[in-house]
Amino acid sequence: MKILVVDGQYVNRYLLERLLEGYGYTVISVIDGVEALEKLAQENVDLIISDIILPRMDGFQLSREQKENEQLLRTARQ
Repeated sequence: MKILVVDGQYVNRYLLERLLEGYGYTVISVIDGVEALEKLAQENVDLIISDIILPRMDGFQLSREQKENEQLLRTARQ
């Protein structure tokens, strides 16, 4: 299972990465919603874990953008 972690805080991303990788998951981490959308356009992920308060694009906007884009919607439908 591939998980996208979106968090503006380095420590939070690091801890989630280590925890999830310890359980055998593949983890991709990014700083904000803009980077998350770029990653989602490039790679399929099974789950997104996102903070709400992010630089440039918050977690709410990220969710709206993903749901409005057919190519990115595959994660939301699973």
